[in-house]
Amino acid sequence: MNDFDGKTWVAFSDLSGLKALYEKKPEDAAKALDKFYNTIYDMQEVRNPINAIVVSDCAIFWIDRNNCVGELVIILEHLKRLHHRMLPDYLLRTTVAYGHFTYRQRLEMPRIRKNMIVGGAYLDAYANNDKIDHGAIVVVKLPEGTSYRDLHFVNKPMIKANCPKKGLYEYIWAVENHRQIKTFIKERDEANIATFSKLKELYSGSQNHEVDIVEITRAGNKSFKAKIGLLPETYWQSDLRDYPTKLLRTIRKLLEKSVPRLTEKFNPTTLSLRYFGYQIKKSKSISDISKKAYSEDKAYIYVRPEMLEIDLKIDPRFANDIKRDGFEVRPKTNYQAQADWVTGWQVPHSTDDIATVMKWLCKAFDENL
Repeated sequence: MNDFDGKTWVAFSDLSGLKALYEKKPEDAAKALDKFYNTIYDMQEVRNPINAIVVSDCAIFWIDRNNCVGELVIILEHLKRLHHRMLPDYLLRTTVAYGHFTYRQRLEMPRIRKNMIVGGAYLDAYANNDKIDHGAIVVVKLPEGTSYRDLHFVNKPMIKANCPKKGLYEYIWAVENHRQIKTFIKERDEANIATFSKLKELYSGSQNHEVDIVEITRAGNKSFKAKIGLLPETYWQSDLRDYPTKLLRTIRKLLEKSVPRLTEKFNPTTLSLRYFGYQIKKSKSISDISKKAYSEDKAYIYVRPEMLEIDLKIDPRFANDIKRDGFEVRPKTNYQAQADWVTGWQVPHSTDDIATVMKWLCKAFDENL
């Protein structure tokens, strides 16, 4: 891990309820810490610009880029995954601040390990941590001269003003949209009055829709798969930060909206094999005979510098219809081509014919836009 000295987003996460566990069941406290450490270790294996240090029941995260004002979304999505993966057994509370931060590795000796962490951002995050609700993620310090709306994150449904007089903003990570915030906050207030266990049940129940899975491909490479829906953007933002992604983001959102039980995976292996794969999650109501069809891949989207290259599980004769719609198709010789897919459909990042793109994508899922 490199030394850092600059302005960045810093987060401080604390494992809630550990003191009570120490007093009642020390062995359970050890299990909680073990899960905390292993979860953070596993998450740091995913390529992203976030560094982490764990000390006892606390963790410090920072984006390893100077003056990264516009990258709040990256660290918030990372923290959401951390909070989610600690459930259903444990809650965290996390505070986030922007400002000066310094991390330096110091000379180490036998039986002494030293790391220096200083800076206003770290102090702001640390000092406010015990003032927020268990399970919450709260932004306690914005960049100087910047408002919440300046961060281009205002449309994210999980953000809600928490303490306007102090300029704090809470990331309501456990809901899907703004309409659910009021109900969630009410239930959280009731759970806080009741018991700590009730609060854990609330967060666990609100997040049973999303689990991130790391798969190993036949070539021995890692790919990342959502149990249901889309992967958090932090799984692929770092790998694709030098690529145009506006069209990709639009397609992903429309697919999720148009295709029930959609699941997404991302393979970041090499520059030539950065692609998204899409399936339909098997339903319990589907007969055993048809389950295999529902579990197969339906589409691949390869991200190229100048275009998206798409392979679809539809009759290859449809390639001529796609060409008549104004797109180029250059069939490949890959496994999908041998399985009679349409392969090599080239969609420029600059296209504005989203309706036609979605028409053919959805055909692979037997859906209508």
